[in-house]
Amino acid sequence: MKIEKLDVRLVPVVSPASHKTNSFYVLAGSPSWARDVGHGFPEKEANTKLAMATARTLAGLGALHPAGAERLIVPVSSRALVGSENVATVLTPLRDMDEELRHKIIVEIHDFPARLTLDTLEDITIPLLTFVGGFVARPPAGLSDATVFANCNYIALTMNLAGSSDLKPLQRLWAIAAPSRLKMFLWNTPDELLHDAQRLEVFGCSHPI
Repeated sequence: MKIEKLDVRLVPVVSPASHKTNSFYVLAGSPSWARDVGHGFPEKEANTKLAMATARTLAGLGALHPAGAERLIVPVSSRALVGSENVATVLTPLRDMDEELRHKIIVEIHDFPARLTLDTLEDITIPLLTFVGGFVARPPAGLSDATVFANCNYIALTMNLAGSSDLKPLQRLWAIAAPSRLKMFLWNTPDELLHDAQRLEVFGCSHPI
């Protein structure tokens, strides 16, 4: 299967403690394109479009072949991994990718099903397990216990602050991440929250874009 590449951008992710870049967040296409993929289509067709969008992002990353990056965090909707055909689509560019680059990829799973169990999470995670360097999760709103992610060997929880300086969402994320010893990554973090991010031992933050 030939996968058309998407142009990708690498957004630096900086440690609030050391102020050094420790990862890069991978963005593909325009923000509106990334947000609207699959919207307005029946579920099965939408999932297929999400799988193809993920494959095109990975193909673009493989073409870019960034050197020196420690981690490349790639957002992937869990819906893109529903069904063997969609999984095969996502795996195609990973199989074609240089092994060194492939194992720098940390997959950020998001858009989880309403009922999230360990079995469900394993079904989402296992198909990619041997092809990437690890997994982080952007948990669903209202999640009060992150044990399921720790039990599936996820590295961290993530949150998109969307440039908001409201401290409460970060405190809620810390409250569920800390008991399970999961790291935290924050996207679109305003300067006003960097001190709190350091205090709560956030591993990495990206600035608003």
